[in-house]
Amino acid sequence: MTDTPPRKPSFRTVVLIVLATAAVSSTIVYLARESIARFLEGEDTPIIVRDGSIVITSIGQALNSFSMPDPKVLIHPKTNAKLGKLRVDGQLKGSPCTNAEECGVEFVWSATTPGQPGAREYTVVVGSNSRDGKTAGIVSSVPFADYQASRAPDSTTGKTAYTYTWIPAGATLTFREARLYTTHFRRVSPRPTPQVLCSNPGCKIEFEYK
Repeated sequence: MTDTPPRKPSFRTVVLIVLATAAVSSTIVYLARESIARFLEGEDTPIIVRDGSIVITSIGQALNSFSMPDPKVLIHPKTNAKLGKLRVDGQLKGSPCTNAEECGVEFVWSATTPGQPGAREYTVVVGSNSRDGKTAGIVSSVPFADYQASRAPDSTTGKTAYTYTWIPAGATLTFREARLYTTHFRRVSPRPTPQVLCSNPGCKIEFEYK
């Protein structure tokens, strides 16, 4: 009795196996990239809008979930979070904080009080500091306990929009400008002049935490 030699797969079968393997591999790679991209992009986009008061709106991430080492400081709950993409009035401005040791946007308002000379300045800074654990956060010249909190569904993303508003008592608050500042790993002197992103009342700055 003679053993029948194993039947060799046909050329067509080999091609089908190779194509199927390639398709599965491509699918796995695509899903992995998508998962990594979603992880890196994060799910929240803090937005600061100026409309005569200080308004901070965070899409998908309540500010009360941030840690508060100081009454005027909020630190993002995601470990090593940094600022990613930046939009000004809906226009993408890239990722200006890439390769920066320190990066942030400073918002400046001034208020005049009836019956009192001069003006007082208020600021909110959204930034990140890669020297200190790549932390990202928000610093306000007004304690966050003084803000009024509210929430509502966001019409664009469907996520919850958490809004925090502060209006000074007996004063008129005027937005002056939002300016971007960066400090690169190789420090230069003098430091670069901050870039003014907008100065019109009602302009909107959108951040991506990644």
